[in-house]
Amino acid sequence: MGDVANAIEARYPGRNIDVNVPARRSDGSLETDSDIELPKAIIQIKSGRGRRAASQATSTMDALAPAGRPVVVYGPDLGPYVMRDIGERGGLVTRSLDELLDVIGP
Repeated sequence: MGDVANAIEARYPGRNIDVNVPARRSDGSLETDSDIELPKAIIQIKSGRGRRAASQATSTMDALAPAGRPVVVYGPDLGPYVMRDIGERGGLVTRSLDELLDVIGP
């Protein structure tokens, strides 16, 4: 996560970056957390093939829907079926750090 946050800061100096931000349901209970929050996007970072990435992306989208920011799942080793599932659920997904940085651009 630190490498991704550092890459964001290097490309977009001064951008407000929050890490490990809890997302709560309306009753106050913890729904999920976002790895990195930016003013215009929420990023979930996944290692490995990302077996639970699609369900976590959905939880994040549900919990943070009022914020109106897209959820971007980044994982260099995500499997093709996981990537498809995330896209079908309305999330954005990439294996490329450069593509991630382009998506969250100015």
